[in-house]
Amino acid sequence: MKKIAFLGLMLSGLFFIGTAWGESFDGAKVAQVMDINFSSLRKAHEAVAAHEDYNAAAAFYAIAHADRALLEMDPPRGSKADWDHLFHRLIDTALEGVGAAGEHNHSRQVELLRKLEEIRNAGHAEFR
Repeated sequence: MKKIAFLGLMLSGLFFIGTAWGESFDGAKVAQVMDINFSSLRKAHEAVAAHEDYNAAAAFYAIAHADRALLEMDPPRGSKADWDHLFHRLIDTALEGVGAAGEHNHSRQVELLRKLEEIRNAGHAEFR
């Protein structure tokens, strides 16, 4: 009985550690997300310039959706809290872009594209 209790305690401890620390860094997954972001940011710029709000919203959403996958992993360097904060800012900004496109607010979309690029550049400086 003591062995079963000990084994249960060990397994629950391992589960807690795994969920608390998140996934280890996955460079291939990050590269895939960065490719999606690069392509989606280009599409967003094109759609905003052409005043194609639906396509702009789709591009902003693609950024938010792709970046969400990276919240589950640890950064290659730096703190997990800073990593999560950065990606939450990216996701929130991209979702604001969806809203701005839905409101047909061209100037806000342009502002949010600049903000996404600033956040991206800060992330590259800190974690790349």
